[in-house]
Amino acid sequence: DLRTSAIDKLISLLDGESIPFETITSKWGRDIPARPCVYFVKDKHGKSIYIGASAYGPRQRIRQHITQKSDLGKWLKCPASEKSTVTIWYFATRQDALVAESEKISLYAPELNRR
Repeated sequence: DLRTSAIDKLISLLDGESIPFETITSKWGRDIPARPCVYFVKDKHGKSIYIGASAYGPRQRIRQHITQKSDLGKWLKCPASEKSTVTIWYFATRQDALVAESEKISLYAPELNRR
C-alpha cells in the first residue's frame, strides 16, 4: 500500500545516515520507522560511544535510556552530547539486528557498552 511504500522509502533514506540526536527525541523523531535496527550513538567527533539494538526502532529505546538514568542517559543529558548523532541501520528481523549489534560492539568496543 501507499503507506508501506512511503515507510520503505524513508528507511532507504535513513539507513546508515547520521542524524542529529535531538531529531530522535523531538516531534520529528516520530517519522523514524519503528523497525528492527541497530543504532550507533556518536559523539561530536563521530566516534561511537554506544551501540544498541531495538526491535521497534531507536526512538523508543533511546527515550528509555534517558528515563532509566543509564550511563547513556546521563551522557545524553550532559553538555558533551550537544553535537551527538545517531546512525541507524535497519534489518529485516530482530534476530539479524541482535547479531549485528553484538558484532559491532565487539568490533568498536564503545565506551558506554563496557561493563
